[in-house]
Amino acid sequence: MAAILLSVPSYAADHQWGERFIDWVTTPAAGDEAGADDLGPPNDTPSDDDQTIENADRDEEAPSQDSNPPDTDVEEEQITSSQLISAKDLLLNAEKPNELTSKEYDQIFFSSGEYVIEDWTLESNVQNMVHSFVEDKLAIKSSPNYEMTGLSQTVLNSVASASDKEAETKTATQLVEVINIRINAYGEPEEGKKEVNTSYLLAKLLRENYGTYGDAYNFQEASDTAAYILYGRSIIWGFKTLNYASGTDKFIKDLEIIAERYEKITEVVPANSSEFLYAGLLRDAFTNEANNLK
Repeated sequence: MAAILLSVPSYAADHQWGERFIDWVTTPAAGDEAGADDLGPPNDTPSDDDQTIENADRDEEAPSQDSNPPDTDVEEEQITSSQLISAKDLLLNAEKPNELTSKEYDQIFFSSGEYVIEDWTLESNVQNMVHSFVEDKLAIKSSPNYEMTGLSQTVLNSVASASDKEAETKTATQLVEVINIRINAYGEPEEGKKEVNTSYLLAKLLRENYGTYGDAYNFQEASDTAAYILYGRSIIWGFKTLNYASGTDKFIKDLEIIAERYEKITEVVPANSSEFLYAGLLRDAFTNEANNLK
């Protein structure tokens, strides 16, 4: 009996029966794991999978506020993403731009044609004429033609080459080359008519090219006159962007950019000039039109 009593504990210790027994007692069965969790407070946080489904359902119920299709915005971003020109660093090695023609001046300052502003002493006169101008632009509704359908392959190739050149542009000479390529690609649609076989994107790019070019002369304090001329041409191309049914958000943004370019004109023309007065009133009028559409 003594031998048996001494040998059994020794055998059990060698085979770790005690530890195995404790593990067996303290480890729940596979089917009991969920039950163990029920002892704690309820977990209201959805799992990753549940959260994904919930977010998808919410997105479906609440569509985006942007009236432009997502694919369109992505495509536009890809086309305009090459605009990496720094106005402060652009080498102004080209000749200064030609003076505004009388036609360009009249467009910028509403000096002739259907929307002529004859009396600048009353702000309401300017506001009313700009409102008529914007309303008529809204009615044109040209297709934005983001995919540039209708343009020949030659023109499409030149558009692509302009974007490639723009990405490498360091000098004014190079920027002028990019601008000229895009102007030739855009063509000359009749003013006030639907834009055909061209694209909103080209008008927008040209607006920004001229704006950047003007900023270079302005920020580098190289020539206020050149900056004024280039801001004016940026406004003309800004008017062209209004011919397209680009969506409310983009239309408002385009109006705001036009107002901004008029503001920049006030920065580079003499404060006692007619252009200073005109640009300030037109800035306020286009800002007002943008705010009314929000």
